[in-house]
Amino acid sequence: MTPSSTVHSKSIFPPIVAIGAAAGGVVALQKVFRRLPKGMPFAIVVLQDLTEGYSQRLAGLISSWTNLPVHEADTHLVPKIGEVYLPSPGRVLTIDARSLRASKIEGDRLVSASVNMIDRFLEGLAQHHGSRAVAVILSGKGMDGAAGALCIRNAGGIVIVQDPLTALHDSMPNAVIRRGLHDHILPPGAIGSQILACGSNSYSRPRNAEGTEQMDNRVLARILLLVRVHSGIDFTGYKTAPLLWRVKQRMDRRHVREIADYASLISEDPVELESLIRDIPLHVTEFFRDPGAWAALKEEVLLPLMRTADAHNPVRTWTAGCASGEEAYSLAMTLEDIKQEIDSSACYQSFVTDASPEIVHRARCGVFAPSDMATVSQRQRTEYFFSADKMFTVRGFLREQMVFSSQNLISDPPFANMDLVTCRNLLIYLEPSTARQIIYILHSALREGGYLFLGGSESYDLEQSGFSKVSGRFNIFRKTGIVLARANAEHAASQQRRNISTLNAGLLRQANEDFVFPSVLVDDHGRLLRVYGAAGDILRIPAGEPTNTLLSLLPWQWVDPLRRAMCEALAQDQQRIVRDLYDRVDLRIRVIPIRVSAENPPSRMLLSFMSEESGQFTLVPSVPLSESVDQHRSGVRRCAGPPEKIQSSSHQEYDALRERLLAVNEELLASNILLNTSNDNLHGANAELHEKIAQLEIRAEVLSSGEVMTIFLDKDRRVRWFTPATTRLFPLKPEDVGRDIHDLVPRFRDPSFLSDIQEVLRSSEIKDAIVHGDDDRWYRRRLVPHEAAIGTIDGVAVTFEDFTTRRHVENALWASEDMHRHSQMCLSSQKAALQLAMNGAPLTESLEILRHTMTGESGDRRSAAFYVMRESRLHHLKGMPDAYARYLNGADETLESASCKFALATNQTVTTCDILRDERWKPWALVSSSFGYRGCWSFPIRTGSSQLVGALVVYFGVAQTPEPVDLQLAAAMIHTAAIIISRKVGVDVFVANGSHV
Repeated sequence: MTPSSTVHSKSIFPPIVAIGAAAGGVVALQKVFRRLPKGMPFAIVVLQDLTEGYSQRLAGLISSWTNLPVHEADTHLVPKIGEVYLPSPGRVLTIDARSLRASKIEGDRLVSASVNMIDRFLEGLAQHHGSRAVAVILSGKGMDGAAGALCIRNAGGIVIVQDPLTALHDSMPNAVIRRGLHDHILPPGAIGSQILACGSNSYSRPRNAEGTEQMDNRVLARILLLVRVHSGIDFTGYKTAPLLWRVKQRMDRRHVREIADYASLISEDPVELESLIRDIPLHVTEFFRDPGAWAALKEEVLLPLMRTADAHNPVRTWTAGCASGEEAYSLAMTLEDIKQEIDSSACYQSFVTDASPEIVHRARCGVFAPSDMATVSQRQRTEYFFSADKMFTVRGFLREQMVFSSQNLISDPPFANMDLVTCRNLLIYLEPSTARQIIYILHSALREGGYLFLGGSESYDLEQSGFSKVSGRFNIFRKTGIVLARANAEHAASQQRRNISTLNAGLLRQANEDFVFPSVLVDDHGRLLRVYGAAGDILRIPAGEPTNTLLSLLPWQWVDPLRRAMCEALAQDQQRIVRDLYDRVDLRIRVIPIRVSAENPPSRMLLSFMSEESGQFTLVPSVPLSESVDQHRSGVRRCAGPPEKIQSSSHQEYDALRERLLAVNEELLASNILLNTSNDNLHGANAELHEKIAQLEIRAEVLSSGEVMTIFLDKDRRVRWFTPATTRLFPLKPEDVGRDIHDLVPRFRDPSFLSDIQEVLRSSEIKDAIVHGDDDRWYRRRLVPHEAAIGTIDGVAVTFEDFTTRRHVENALWASEDMHRHSQMCLSSQKAALQLAMNGAPLTESLEILRHTMTGESGDRRSAAFYVMRESRLHHLKGMPDAYARYLNGADETLESASCKFALATNQTVTTCDILRDERWKPWALVSSSFGYRGCWSFPIRTGSSQLVGALVVYFGVAQTPEPVDLQLAAAMIHTAAIIISRKVGVDVFVANGSHV
């Protein structure tokens, strides 16, 4: 598959590999992803049919099997090469030309959506991305994926199928293989390598995978001719791919392998032909499909039309190919909404058509399941529908504005003078030439300036077909009145071909009536629906009011046995044959029940009148009613004998019947006992299951709603799951499941976090640490190994506990201990200094003890010095280098001086945290820098009488802010220093005075 093989290669959209699986698919997916090679040039989409509970775990499972990023799509996104995508729970995934789209589904719609999800996605992938697509069909029940595989092959894409011998359920792979749609049949482990090979420029499709399309198309043409003969519906202009798919669905139900055999079957079996006619029409629709397009239609088209309409000039709309009616009712509801918005009396007429009368009847009834109403607003449900028997029915006033009829767009004449024609997503099923004919027909149905509304996938250049664009994005066009002759010529040629086909169909109808058994189709009430062959020779029209009840059109002698056979056929869903009819012993009536849909009981019956001798019916002349009664009574008497014998035979039959009924009743009683026992066991198991579920829900609520912060990592350090509270410490999102913890930047400081995880995985030892978060809180981090089996470590549980309060208490306790220690040290130094002073030691010795206490255990490169005042001059006493002391000795205390002298001048403590940033230190900045001083705290020393006697100055090599303990220690030191200095001054004065005396 070369990138340049189709026009799609010009798109920036990456090539897609769509993997579809159902029952047993998880095992196959594991093998595919574990063996997936690196450098995959595709985006991978996984479509796994699972219940909602299991689908929530699938993303985590795939993340554990591969290193590729795995995303759960819950909105629109553009896929990237080398990444894996799957729909989030409760959503169905579709694709268009620009992005993947995840649509929400609710209620019982989830079941039908999951069944059609694979085919629906593959059909969209084939439509928008053609030969750049690869489809992989894995294990599963049913035929999911076969229709999508057909679309992929027809678009030029590649189909890879799991080898049925390796699949737990081989129905899905075999459905593709039987149709010859596969390119490769491989075991799951080899599929990844083949996908990589498909992305190579040198890849070429295997020759044996070309299929037998030409032969199938010839047989399909024969089948479509039979359909047209019996129903009048012409499918000759439709694309062969979807028609062939519908035919092969019926082949699977009837277990027919060859399409030629199926053509022979429907030519001889009217029941199967009728079933095929019901199944062929393509009914894919929903309310307000593509809301953006409906909004544009309302603003650009419907509002202007309704503003100019009135009772004499209503807005005329035509919904062609209505299917089950959702599109038509969407249009009607929009028109009613506009009437209310503009408060107008404008009127409108809506014509609704489809080729199948049964489909039109269903649309006319307007009954929809709750799952069909997902896109209808609550207001519209209340206003335009009423609910009964768990279904929604369109209200009568809305249906009264709509005219329903069966009409074939290709063969029947169109309506005229329409203001708006909607024909959405029908042209995509038609051949290009037929689609152009339909566009011409719709053009002729519109008035001048009328509008045409097509589907989002129907991209046609209509500017050459008499239209101008109103909204190119949403395919809304306006009739301009200019029609090229080419369209007229094509339509004329098509009409000529259709006339020839009609002639051939008439000949085949005549042949069919000559050789097929006379048959009638009736409903479950015995009303005639269709007559085949020469059944009119058997049916007798009685005098009086006409009737369509079959039993009223047959001889009365046939009524009882035929009614009994019809009831048994419907009740038991098995065919019945009525023989030995009165006056027609050579005739048999075969009664075959028919299901309208697989999930409903039979509601139709086909009765075929067959001659036992030659297979041909020979007409029997009518017999007057009186003669028939006499003949019947005489015949009964001849066959039965005397009345006593008849009564005895009847009693014997009743006794035998009663015995059989008693035996059946006993068997039913025994079965009922077994069922009751099984029911009790199921109730017990169900109660236990509910209890377990409740316990799990409680645990989940505890983990999710509280402050429990836990992450579980697998042995490769990838995230398996986490609690919501953990997002405080890691930038985690649900899609991060499967990511390596190394890729996530934690919001706390823990240098040993990753190494501790590796150590726990290696040694199975629990690791604890206290870490500081970016939110200024403290956490206790614990790593606990998880053992999957004895001696086997499968992962690590990482828990975080908020440690902030305890940390603050510990810090306060440490601070209290430091304060107590400082107090003890301060008291000891004060006592020692005072003792020296009392013993007459020099002032420098006693103050040295205090200075050492101030600097001894700080550990922050501080130094301290005492200065004393002598004759109003500052003199260094102890603690500083001599060179520095010389700068200060003899200096006066002025406000412009450094902080130490400023403290003396103001008699206040002055703390200069950074000398280089303090204006007072500018004259001393150079000196301080030369001695390595950056911070300075100055404390004035005052006596009890407030006399200034000196200063304590603390210097720092770095900028420093005092803590409360520093200020308390300094206060104690200067208080003691004041006592010592004042005593020394007093002693000196006393000595001086004594000497003088």
